Amino acid sequence: MTSVELLPIQAFVNDSHPTDKGLTNYWGYNTIGFFAADPRFFTHGPGAVAELKQTIDRFHEVGLEIIFDVVYNHTAEGNERRPTLSFKGIDNASYYRLPKDKRYYINDTGTGNTLNLSHPRVLQMVTDSLCYWVTEMNVDGFRFDFATIFGREPYGDEGGGFVDSCSQDPILSSVKLIAEPWDCGPGGYQVGGFPPGWAEWNDKFRDTVREFWKGEEGVAAELATRIIGSWDKFNHRGRRPWASVNFITAHDGFTLNDLVFYNEKHNEANGEDNNDGSSDNRSWNCGEEPTPEQWDDPLMRCFGLVIDGRAQATGIRRPASDATLLLVFNAHHDVVDLTLPEISDSDQWSCLIDTNAPIREELEDFNSGAVYQVTGRSLLLFALHARGGTKPIFQRLEESLTDEVEPEGGNAE
Repeated sequence: MTSVELLPIQAFVNDSHPTDKGLTNYWGYNTIGFFAADPRFFTHGPGAVAELKQTIDRFHEVGLEIIFDVVYNHTAEGNERRPTLSFKGIDNASYYRLPKDKRYYINDTGTGNTLNLSHPRVLQMVTDSLCYWVTEMNVDGFRFDFATIFGREPYGDEGGGFVDSCSQDPILSSVKLIAEPWDCGPGGYQVGGFPPGWAEWNDKFRDTVREFWKGEEGVAAELATRIIGSWDKFNHRGRRPWASVNFITAHDGFTLNDLVFYNEKHNEANGEDNNDGSSDNRSWNCGEEPTPEQWDDPLMRCFGLVIDGRAQATGIRRPASDATLLLVFNAHHDVVDLTLPEISDSDQWSCLIDTNAPIREELEDFNSGAVYQVTGRSLLLFALHARGGTKPIFQRLEESLTDEVEPEGGNAE
C-alpha cells in the first residue's frame, strides 16, 4: 500500500432525496465549500483544520500518501428548482453553464447544474482551492470526479482551460492528478483522452479482470493488454503506463466482498427498491506462452504473462534495470500444471506470491522447465534470478517479501 484516497471531505450539503427518507449521505459528493473540510467528519468540528493536518501528517509518517477525491464539476445548489445557497446569488450566469434560456441549467453531471470552469474567475477559484489543499494541508494529489467536464469548452471539446492550467501551475503539476474520465454529457466517455501528466481511472481494467475471474469466455487476450498498462488506450503523446489507474472496485457499485458473494445487486436497505446503481457488475456468487490460437480460445482460463525487465525503456542503449517477472492467472476451478519458461541469462525462478499459500517462511526456487501446480482460482508472481544490472532489483524484491517484523520490546530470543 502506498496511498490512501479519501472520499470528498470538503463542506457539503445533504441531498434532499435521502434526508426525506430519514437517511444520511456521508459520501460528500454535493460540495458547497471548496476551501473548508466538513466539520461533521471530525471529532471537534471547530478544530477540523488542525485535526485534518495532524491526520495527514500521521499518514505521511508511515509512508502513505493522501489523495483527495474532489468534486469541481457541480455544486450543491442543484437546478432551477433548488434554493439559492451561495454561487447562484453571487453571479449565477458566471458560476454555472446555462443554455440559451438562462432560466435553466446545463446538466452534464446528472445533479442539476454544471460548474462553469470556462469563466476565468471560476477557474481561479478552483485552482486556488486545489493549491490551498496542497500548500496548507500537504495533500499529495487529487482524484477529480466527472473530469471529462473539464475538457468541455463552449467552442468544443479539444482540451480545456482547467486541464492546461493544472499542467502549467508549479504547485499542481507537482502532485498526482487523477481523472475520472467520464460524465453524463455528450461524448462523456474519454478513457485515454487526457494529456501527459494526468492519470485516469481505467474501467476497462476493472471490467476485464472481473470478467476473467468470473470465467467469461474470450477475455484472456484483453486481460494481458490490461495488465501491461492498456497500451491501446494510453500509449500515445509520451504517456507512461502509470497513466492507467487500475482498479477492481471503488465507491461506486459493488465492494470487493459483494463481487464474489452476489450475482445481482441488493440495494434494498436505502429505500430505493433496488433501482439505484448499475446492474452490470460482472459479479459471481462464488503454463506456457499461448499461441495466437490459444489467445483466441474462448475457453482459456489460465495463462502466464512474462514482463521482461531486460527490455530497454527507451531507444537509448543502456543496461536493463528492471526485474523480469512472470504473472500467472488461473480462473479455472481446478489445478493447472505450469511449466516455468526458459529465459536467457538465468535458469531459476523464485515464487514471490502464491495466493493459495499467502504465508511462507522463505521463498521457494524453481528451475526453468520445472512444473508448478497452480491451484484453482489463484494468482502467482515469479521473479527471474537476475544477473548484472537487474540483480539488485531482484534482491530488493526478495528482501521485501521475507523480512520479518521485529516484535515489540526488541529481538526475540
